[in-house]
Amino acid sequence: MIRPQAAMALEDYIRRFRSQLVRTIAWQQMKPEPPDIPATRAVLTNLAFVTVHPVSALSHYSILLDHFFERELFPRFEEARALRNVSVARKIGSLRESVGPHLKEELHLYGMALSQWSEQIVRKLEALVNSYADAYRVQLQGTNGFSGKNADPKQMETDLDRLVHWNAEQAPNLKAESTGMKE
Repeated sequence: MIRPQAAMALEDYIRRFRSQLVRTIAWQQMKPEPPDIPATRAVLTNLAFVTVHPVSALSHYSILLDHFFERELFPRFEEARALRNVSVARKIGSLRESVGPHLKEELHLYGMALSQWSEQIVRKLEALVNSYADAYRVQLQGTNGFSGKNADPKQMETDLDRLVHWNAEQAPNLKAESTGMKE
C-alpha cells in the first residue's frame, strides 16, 4: 500500500510529465487526443489510497467501532491537541515579544508621570499643612498672651505634635486644652 504523501508526489510527477508532453506535442503542431480514462477508474484509483475501516453501530459488532476510535481517531485527536498547544505557545511567545517592550515602556512612562503627580500633591499638602500650622501657632500664641518673641518652645512642640496627630474627634478637647478651659 502506498502512503498518501508518496501517492501525492507520484501524482505530481505524472502531472508535470504530462504537461511537458502536451507542450512538446503542441510545439510539433500536433493535436493531442483527450484522455481515455473513464471517471470510474479515476474514482477507484483515488479510493485505493484511502484506508477503509469496517465499523458498525450494532452491539455485537461494536468492538470494530471501539478499535477504530482507539487506533485511528484518538491518536489524531491527541496529535491535534499537541499541535494546538504548540501553536498557542508560539502565538503567546510572538505576542509577548511584540507587545512586551511597548507595554513595559508605557508602564515606565506611566510610573514616571504618577511619581511626578504624587510629588506635586505631597508638596501642595505640605504647604497647606504648614499654612494651617502657622495660623494655628499665631492664634495659639495670641490666646495665651505670647508674642512671637516670648513663645515657649516646649509648648510649641506640644502644639505641633497635637496638630500632627489631630483628628476630628479630638477637636473639642484640643480647643479646650489650648485655652486652658474645660467644657
